[in-house]
Amino acid sequence: MNLKDCISNNLKVLRRQYGLSSKDISIYTDIPSSTVSYWETKFRLMGSDYATIISNFFAVSIDWLLGRSANPYNVDVLIFLENEFINDSVDICSSTPFDEPDNKGRYMQLHLPKEYLDVKKRGKYYSNEVRANILFIYHVLCRKSLNSVPGYKKALKEKRPINDRDAQAYYDFLWYDLSGDIRFQSLITRKRKEPIFSLFI
Repeated sequence: MNLKDCISNNLKVLRRQYGLSSKDISIYTDIPSSTVSYWETKFRLMGSDYATIISNFFAVSIDWLLGRSANPYNVDVLIFLENEFINDSVDICSSTPFDEPDNKGRYMQLHLPKEYLDVKKRGKYYSNEVRANILFIYHVLCRKSLNSVPGYKKALKEKRPINDRDAQAYYDFLWYDLSGDIRFQSLITRKRKEPIFSLFI
């Protein structure tokens, strides 16, 4: 199987198993939906920059995406992405001291279990596929929050400093989404031990 075939097949697997359209991937990654379609139809070859974006978004290895490995998950890649997520969660919690109930009277928390925070325990308590699921949901919610704060998104795109108001608004949206997302909470707290999205079909 050549490179275009491998990328096409694996991208289709990712998109279908995660229930996404080409347009969804475009919204979450800023890659044009037409470009995603070109990859799937083998009209174009995916470049290295795009391969990194896609593999990070789905928390899979580039080697698997390009057909060089049969295993979608690489522990080093997972740990790298998890470290980014954990660092963000610290920023979210420190900048968003919610002690008031939401509009339904619920007090919500963004709590990461010690089993997840400890990299040595993480591999024991969470399968690689569940870890990838957690990261995928996190990436989706990050994009949702980013789209809710145009000033924050524009500053990132233009690579200029983000003002405190936009930063706070972004963290507020992300905190609320992560705290309230049933899928994320069920996986991170280990109430659900099996992945929601599986590539092993």
